[in-house]
Amino acid sequence: MAKKLTLLQVFVASPGDVKDERTLLDDVISEFNKTWGNRNGVTLDLLKWETDSHPSFGVDPQEVINNQIGDNYDVFIGIMWGRFGSPTKRAESGTEEEFNRAYARLLNSPSSIQITHRLVNNLVIELIVLHEKTTP
Repeated sequence: MAKKLTLLQVFVASPGDVKDERTLLDDVISEFNKTWGNRNGVTLDLLKWETDSHPSFGVDPQEVINNQIGDNYDVFIGIMWGRFGSPTKRAESGTEEEFNRAYARLLNSPSSIQITHRLVNNLVIELIVLHEKTTP
């Protein structure tokens, strides 16, 4: 029988020194979808530059990623370790630029609710859940 599911797009931003953690997110999202998500009618769709962008023309590589990923995702995950990342024309790193875009969205939408920080084995994980404003 068909089910109604809520699809939440999850964008992950990070510098290059957390490649293993980014790869691990695929398994985490898959496990969530099979267990909690399936049970609660929620499906997470992971957006990463590695899988959701392609070569194109732009001012710089980060602008290409920004244009292709967009800002319409529902969850932002930022992962940091020892590196901050490579500078762009708009920020000190691509990761910072991606965070700034998500944060600007948060500020422009007061109904955006949740910012969560986690420290796991000295790895800082930041989660911003962006909720669209709904009218009763």
